[in-house]
Amino acid sequence: MLEISQDPVLGSNQKKDKLCEQISALFHEKIFNVCTGHRSLKSLSCRMQIIMKAISKFRGCIRQVECLNPSGASEFDINKRARIIFVEDPEKKRGFLFDHVWSILKDVEK
Repeated sequence: MLEISQDPVLGSNQKKDKLCEQISALFHEKIFNVCTGHRSLKSLSCRMQIIMKAISKFRGCIRQVECLNPSGASEFDINKRARIIFVEDPEKKRGFLFDHVWSILKDVEK
């Protein structure tokens, strides 16, 4: 997805439906060897919205901890404190579930 959304030619100034179609094509091309299942455009779009909402919320928690400027805190310590803040949200009681993509998406704006 980042290949398409971050590409200055493909990712900018195009309609959401066209972007989703390109993402779907790339997803199915890459996942073909791993899984024979098919995901609809709506399914992929909904999943991405869930992931991006959680990433954005967690990024906000990280920034909140960083603003406290904890002396001597490592990245691990900041991440640990951010997780505590994250689960304080009643909608996020299960915690942050997207560690598998955090390292990829943490520095990507929207």
